[in-house]
This record gives sequence, C-alpha cells and structure tokens, in this order.
Amino acid sequence: MNILITGGRSDIAQELVHAYSQQGHTLWVSSSSDEGLEKMKKTYQEKKLSAQFVKFNFKDPSDHTLHSFLGEKNLVVILNSFTRLPPLRKIHEYKSDKIQNEFQQNIFGNTMLVHHILPPMIEQNFGRIILISSVSVENGTTKYPTYVMGKMALEGLMKNIAVDYGENNIMANTVRLGIFNTSRTSKYTQDEKFKEAYQNIIPNGKIGDTSQIPNALMPLMDKNQYINGAVLNISGGLPMTKTQGILK
Repeated sequence: MNILITGGRSDIAQELVHAYSQQGHTLWVSSSSDEGLEKMKKTYQEKKLSAQFVKFNFKDPSDHTLHSFLGEKNLVVILNSFTRLPPLRKIHEYKSDKIQNEFQQNIFGNTMLVHHILPPMIEQNFGRIILISSVSVENGTTKYPTYVMGKMALEGLMKNIAVDYGENNIMANTVRLGIFNTSRTSKYTQDEKFKEAYQNIIPNGKIGDTSQIPNALMPLMDKNQYINGAVLNISGGLPMTKTQGILK
C-alpha cells in the first residue's frame, strides 16, 4: 500500500509511520509549508522513520506537491491534519475572522485534498480514506466549538464519499479517538488531577497510548474488506463513562 498521512509531524502520524513501514508499506507524510517539511524531514531522520514527503497547504490547497503520490497505486489516505484555535474559548468569545480561517483550513482544506485524491482512486478502482476524528463529536466538549464542528463536517463528508464512491471500491471510514498521551495533550495528561479524573471515568481506567492506534486502522485499509461509511471508536470506552463514585 502507498499510505499518505497528513499532519506528519504529530505523534500519531509518527506512530503510524513507524508501525506501517515495518509491515512493508510505503509511507508518505505531508506538511503545509516548505519550512514545515524541512523540520519534519529532520525529525524523521533523527528518529529513523522511513517516509517520503509531500507538501499540501491546507490554507491554499492549490499549493501542493501531491503529484508523485497520486501517481502510485493502492492509495490509502489518512486525514490526520487538523488545527485548533488557541486558547480554548466558548464560541462567542472568538472573533469571526478566526472562526472563518479555522473552517477554511480544516473543512475546505481537507475537502480539497479529497477532491485531488479521488480521480486516481476512481481510475484504479481502489482507494481507502480514513478520517481521524474524535469522540468529542458525539457529546461535545468544553471550549472546543470549532474543533467539534469541523470534525463533524468531515465525518459527514466521509459518509457521502462512502455512498457515492463505494461502487468504485473506494471505502471511506471515520476513526474517533479518545484521550491519548501525546505532546499536544501533555499539559493536561501530565497534570495529576486531570489524569486521575479521566482515569476514574474512562471505562478502561487509563489514558491511551499512540501505539494502540495503528493495528486498529489496519482492517479499514485491507484490500479485501467490506467496511464502508463506518465509525470506529478507539477510546478505551469513551464516550461511555464510569459513574462509580458519582452515582450512589
């Protein structure tokens, strides 16, 4: 398989590259800028991660170097890249231009990436598209309004791709992640009060490790599979929660 993972600098992307390259797949990772690509190349070299690199600018989807990847066969795309507006706020506290930019980059940018990859998938009569989403879209979460809205919009896109392109052997599915230990979440997960609170409500009793993600995605990429338009939670049981100690 030729697997493109967007947002290649993230901990999750690097974990996927590490796992899938060992299985003999060809890995491609993207960054939105030339500067980002150079930083990512250095990181991958230091960590001895094997991947090829492409640029896709989610702010300006016409600015990309996808051509080399799109010329390959057995295309798999994992939509992992997604920005978040800092700091965390309620929706009325953001300026309108910030919201517009967020949706332009995350919803329009990801949609145009899919727009680029579908034609070669149709021509090859094969494609696998996996959206990395979040369990927060089901119940909402505190002060992440644009993140939840953006992920939910892309989940809708995945469902429509499943309907429109399933006959072309193009399967589009969504994976909703729970809380994982990453550099992005470390300011929360390393806080003992936060950690204890979430361990008390997560059915599995612990925060996830990124090494638990790659194997869960593999059935969605398989050449001989019948999973299309599905949603898979990799979350230790969230958004279900334990209520012991809360309910008497």
